[in-house]
Amino acid sequence: MIGLSTLIIAGLIFGPWLGDAPKLALIIDDLGRNRRAFEEITSLGIPLSLSFLPDAPFSKAEAETARSKGFDVMLHLPMEPHGYPEEDPGEMAVLCRMTDEEIAETVERALLRVPGAVGVDNHMGSKATEDPRVMRAVLSVLKRRGLFFLDALTTPKSVGYKLAREMGVPTAHNDLFIDNSRDEEAILKAIHRLSRIALRRGYAIGIGHPYPETIRAIRKAAPVVGSKGIRFAKISELVR
Repeated sequence: MIGLSTLIIAGLIFGPWLGDAPKLALIIDDLGRNRRAFEEITSLGIPLSLSFLPDAPFSKAEAETARSKGFDVMLHLPMEPHGYPEEDPGEMAVLCRMTDEEIAETVERALLRVPGAVGVDNHMGSKATEDPRVMRAVLSVLKRRGLFFLDALTTPKSVGYKLAREMGVPTAHNDLFIDNSRDEEAILKAIHRLSRIALRRGYAIGIGHPYPETIRAIRKAAPVVGSKGIRFAKISELVR
């Protein structure tokens, strides 16, 4: 079996010439709360994309470290879900009752907490991402700053991806949350499902979280994914 270290070295050497290889982008959300998880994730040797909550205690320092190591750094922007306020997205959340100016100010303040962010994905947001006015206000900030938007698709009715394309904001959308079940075997199956999507379509995008089970599953899946000719990619390579 091909070893993970061999695949990592091959990717570093041949990566620039593997433009036609199927690509798999994995985003790890909810970062900034657990230093040990961050260290394990950044030690995997895989170009994961790392998305930090603006109100988490370690987000600023870890975002700076991640950027220095070459990872795509993202803002995991809290947005209003259905069920708010019982379902609480946390501090600096974009809420549907806000004016456009208040939304823009909230997004700008959140970005200051995650230095070097190249893009944004939504934390919760099942209600906010269904609201065209709210999403236009968010996307206007990203367009002005030259950032991309990854629609996590926490609701099938999200208008985020569609509006981003209309507004000329680089964008993509999530294909699969890999760890809705915190069972290592289930997470492995989800990653292999993404691999099949990548082989069929040329790319796939998945979102996970800094759970021990997720980290172990990614470590186990990486050699198998690589042996299929699929290249792990940063999300910035896939937004259009």
